[in-house]
Amino acid sequence: MADIVHRIEIAASPGSVYELVATGGGLERWWAEDVVPLDAGVLELGFFDRTTIYRLRPVTLRPGELATWR
Repeated sequence: MADIVHRIEIAASPGSVYELVATGGGLERWWAEDVVPLDAGVLELGFFDRTTIYRLRPVTLRPGELATWR
C-alpha cells in the first residue's frame, strides 16, 4: 500500500500551529470531530459515523516545532 503524504505550507510559525496538528484536541478543532486517544500516543480519527477510521501513530513530536505521524 502506498503512503499518503500531506504537506501544507502556511504563513505561520510551527509553534503557533503545533497544538492543532500534534494533539487530539487540536485535530478535533479542524480535521475530525471524532478523535479517540489510544495507548502510546496513538489517535483514531473517525469519519462518516466511523465507517472510515484513520489510526495515527506519532513518529516525531517536538513541542512547538515538529509533529510527524504515520
